[in-house]
Amino acid sequence: MLETLLTVFLAPLLINVLSELFKLWLKKRKK
Repeated sequence: MLETLLTVFLAPLLINVLSELFKLWLKKRKK
């Protein structure tokens, strides 16, 4: 039960962080 709650709570957070890192990476590549 606890694992499921953690997954549901952390998954969107992780996706958010990954997308932000991806945006930064794209900016660095363009320069």
